[in-house]
Amino acid sequence: MTITRIGEMKAQNGQEEAVRLFFETVIMPALDQSAGMQAYHLLQNRAEPTRFIFIELWDSIEQHQASVNNIDTRQIESVMKLLAGKPWGEYYSDNGVA
Repeated sequence: MTITRIGEMKAQNGQEEAVRLFFETVIMPALDQSAGMQAYHLLQNRAEPTRFIFIELWDSIEQHQASVNNIDTRQIESVMKLLAGKPWGEYYSDNGVA
């Protein structure tokens, strides 16, 4: 069963481009190398460009949680300085409801 993780983060005003670039150059390549990664989408809100949504498809929750080990802690600390608060995310599964 595929697990979907949906999360949100908000960049500080004026840091939108730096946050997007960080995710494209650091996070996405690290996730691409992670076992169980199926797809990753980063979306930027058109009306409020500081808001980002990320949608990840994984084989399992455990594989998503293990993927964090592929990202240098110092890099995570550096991007946190660009955000207006801590990112959040939740796991979802497709239970066949249409």
